[in-house]
Amino acid sequence: MTLLFQAAADWLSDQLKVAGATRVITIRNESLEPSIEFEVDATPGDSQWEEDGREAVTRIASRDFLVDVRDMIFDDKRTMPQRGWIIIDSLEGSTYEVFAPDGEAPWDWCDTSHRRIRIHTQALDRNQ
Repeated sequence: MTLLFQAAADWLSDQLKVAGATRVITIRNESLEPSIEFEVDATPGDSQWEEDGREAVTRIASRDFLVDVRDMIFDDKRTMPQRGWIIIDSLEGSTYEVFAPDGEAPWDWCDTSHRRIRIHTQALDRNQ
């Protein structure tokens, strides 16, 4: 039964590209020498967190990008995004920073087979 679910999850993941639910994003880290920059297909999404402060609860919204980890290759190595990296959405022309609230990871696995990740970001453009 597990193999059946795995096959279904793989098929569904592949269908995101076929169905046109993806767009090209550029992932960039210029703080490294040499810098990292590569393009991947991604499906946009959203997340929300709540942070308890001293006087109020703050709600944090995130633009997420779902990416197949097999595409996260730079210089022949799997490269996972880190806080502060930049993502440029080719469809919107918007710029985002990889981000998550304190104590949270900047990306999470989307499935039990660890095939897709959800990258959390915050908009750097003022109109987002």
